[in-house]
Amino acid sequence: NNSSRFGKWMKVGFSNDGNVVNALIQVYLLERSRVVGQNKGERNYHIFYIVQKGLTEHWRNDLQILTNEAFEYADMTSKQVDDVKEGEFVSLFARMKMLG
Repeated sequence: NNSSRFGKWMKVGFSNDGNVVNALIQVYLLERSRVVGQNKGERNYHIFYIVQKGLTEHWRNDLQILTNEAFEYADMTSKQVDDVKEGEFVSLFARMKMLG
């Protein structure tokens, strides 16, 4: 079993009051072509773009997170994070705090 050929997708369900109500972990075979290159208009690492758009300069400096130009896979697809919806980072951050 070559674990580098497999990925895991974890889906966590939340109730309306913010409690975790269920979780699902799915193991899948990675397609190398999808990990190292994307078709036009596609990109990987969606959470990365949400974090990039939501971080303030203070947080970016404090956490030492560089802009996407510094990351080969993020930079090759799109320098824009325009399709990240307003408030997605706040929502993501709240859920990450719930998970610990």
